[in-house]
Amino acid sequence: MTTKAPLRVLALLDASRPSLAALPVAVALAASRDAELVALYVEEPELAQCAALPFTREVGAVSGAIRSFSLADMASAQACRLARIREALRRALGERQLTHSLEVGQGSVVAEVLRLARAADLLVLGRAGLSARWGRPLGSTCRKLLLEAPCAVLIWDEALVMTRGPLRVLGEPEARALPDWWVAGPLFDRIQWLPSAPAGELSRRLAGERLGGLLLRRDELAALLAEDPDWLRAIRLPVLVIP
Repeated sequence: MTTKAPLRVLALLDASRPSLAALPVAVALAASRDAELVALYVEEPELAQCAALPFTREVGAVSGAIRSFSLADMASAQACRLARIREALRRALGERQLTHSLEVGQGSVVAEVLRLARAADLLVLGRAGLSARWGRPLGSTCRKLLLEAPCAVLIWDEALVMTRGPLRVLGEPEARALPDWWVAGPLFDRIQWLPSAPAGELSRRLAGERLGGLLLRRDELAALLAEDPDWLRAIRLPVLVIP
């Protein structure tokens, strides 16, 4: 039994450096299977509600400086983010003749992804852009999408290099559907079967690995997170979660 290649690759972007670093990966995956690329940027209305309040202030992430923040400031910031996303999309596509689109949604990020995603899609997340850097726990948005998205989800970190290696799969070969469409693609070159293990042991086993990735079924991920919510912090590999 084999899994089917994705019909679309969805790249969830927030204009941060880490999320934009995942975009070339999404493009490469879509191009390798002649799939449609959909870049998704979500504007959250709660920001507009906050910006409308007279006492709202913005705190610089690096400087710590406190600045006023108005609706005009918010609109300008959103326009700048969209401009960065469009430029990053243009650069990532290069000369590829790839079917693609940019979707701008409004509302909750999770709700918009769940509205747009289909079972046959692949969702690509920049881990640091949507939650936290390697070595820190998963954020709530990333966790919800991993556990609730109707499609396969790939977490990518900006520190990773797009170098092919083994895709590690838990369990026994005869008991699993082989994700054959990944092999011979831009990220993985073969399947490597791993015996199931507790969360801590699995983290230690993979802590020094830098090539390839890890594939988990959603129920496997949920069980590992229930055992240890932070077990992924030591793993510096792309993680693919399938329903």
